[in-house]
Amino acid sequence: MQEGYSFAGAIAQMRQHTGVVIPVYFPEGQDNDLARELLEDNVHAYAQQVDDPESICLSVDGEGRGREVAEGLAREYGVQFVVAAENGGKLQALRHGMARLCARDELAYLAAVDMDGDHFANELLNLVRAAEHARRSVGMEEVLVLGRRSSKQRPLGFLRGELEELADRVLLDALAYDAA
Repeated sequence: MQEGYSFAGAIAQMRQHTGVVIPVYFPEGQDNDLARELLEDNVHAYAQQVDDPESICLSVDGEGRGREVAEGLAREYGVQFVVAAENGGKLQALRHGMARLCARDELAYLAAVDMDGDHFANELLNLVRAAEHARRSVGMEEVLVLGRRSSKQRPLGFLRGELEELADRVLLDALAYDAA
């Protein structure tokens, strides 16, 4: 079996060549204790998936929206963080984080996950395997693999699920527009 297709090869690809961006945003005037706990749990989970914790980037969406928390997690786990001068939305946070990780030549795969643990760290391996399969099948280095829930409404509730669908559509349209 070719390396990358095998389980062992995919694990090596994930651990050595995958970067993860976690956008961070804490709304002003809210109790963010639960959000802090979820973010820390998420950072801990993804740090277990990669060999070098610096391949994880916390991208804070605006000054005063989580910088202190991101700094603390960076010190504790050895991850990177960037802070946008002002709030620009989730896509902007992802761009800043991706730009930081793109400076690392060893990274072949970049993943974007929510700060609240919506995306389980153990799913990263399957996404890397799918990306590697797509790269080899079509003979292209640049591929896009999108993970998705089979049902957004069941784990999130109907309204949140519908909002996720809308956000996904906007993100895909923005990516298509930017790629054109």
